[in-house]
Amino acid sequence: MKFVFRTDASLSIGNGHVMRCLSLAQALRAHGGACVFVCASDAGNLNALVSSHGFAVCSLPVFPNEKRTHSEQPLSLWREDALATTQALQTLKPVDWLILDHYGLDQQWEQELRPHVGQLMVIDDLANRAHACDILLDQNPGRLAEDYAHWVPSNCKVLTGPSFAMLREDITDHHPKTGFNAASNDIANILISLGGVDSDNITGQVLQALQSFKPAKPLAIQVVMGPNAPWIDSVKSQSDAMHCPTRVLQNPGNFADLMCEQTLAIGAAGSSALERCYLRLASINLVLAANQRLSATALHAAGACVLLEMTPGWQDYLLDHLAGLLKTDQLMAMQQACSEITDGQGTRRVRQELLHV
Repeated sequence: MKFVFRTDASLSIGNGHVMRCLSLAQALRAHGGACVFVCASDAGNLNALVSSHGFAVCSLPVFPNEKRTHSEQPLSLWREDALATTQALQTLKPVDWLILDHYGLDQQWEQELRPHVGQLMVIDDLANRAHACDILLDQNPGRLAEDYAHWVPSNCKVLTGPSFAMLREDITDHHPKTGFNAASNDIANILISLGGVDSDNITGQVLQALQSFKPAKPLAIQVVMGPNAPWIDSVKSQSDAMHCPTRVLQNPGNFADLMCEQTLAIGAAGSSALERCYLRLASINLVLAANQRLSATALHAAGACVLLEMTPGWQDYLLDHLAGLLKTDQLMAMQQACSEITDGQGTRRVRQELLHV
């Protein structure tokens, strides 16, 4: 079977859409699927990374006067995008599944592409626009199938919740830690991971707050940033001046190993929050985009994280939460709650839906 993924990464969109599609593509390939990516060539794209994993990439042009962002509104140049994607598909036929993961495209684009493919799956997080698809996937905690009742055809199969979370292969290859009492360690290892791009340099602001933190035990900080992070040099300079040992890593190959060594994380509330849950890494989750709020709220309600909104005074709240977590056995309770969020089999379940239709 042949699968084509239409998804993008950029300095404004971030990396999450491409990374979860890459997870699914790897799972499909392992079971005989042929996978191709169709991606725009905006600044900060991950086309080279996708190619390095052995997948062909058809690069779309950057359309003039079109700004691709995390906007919840469809692209105004969706027709141009649909035409360019259709042209890319002509060389790939027959295509069994077209898989769309893009906030800026909706039912109009999908209807243009349907005649050129066997079936169509949409990956979404928003439940705010109409789709013309056979399967819709929303892996967010707190999401219900009925949230899409008015947005998809009646015969569309809707898959929701973190049981379908498409975690990266290098994450699920690790066994989650058990019985780890991080609060008893002599040093608190803090992971800071705020998305692949972090265009607003929230990482630098977190480090600034931690510079004035007076912990009950020594800290060691690990900062992880993506391959196109625009503030990497500034963060590295800032890390050199920190009072506690601070290391900055860019796109490390052993990220799962690194997470397993941490006491807790300060992280973005997107897809990476589910990776931390799988590895039972307690975290303070920062809501950096509106599309992260539903998931972050559900994880907080389940006791799997501390939720931190980016409201005035958030850095003071961050230090308060951090101090509380390091002094109590709350970490153990949070680790247990994390273990109940996802079993790491979501990619396998989605793969089965696609291969056995």
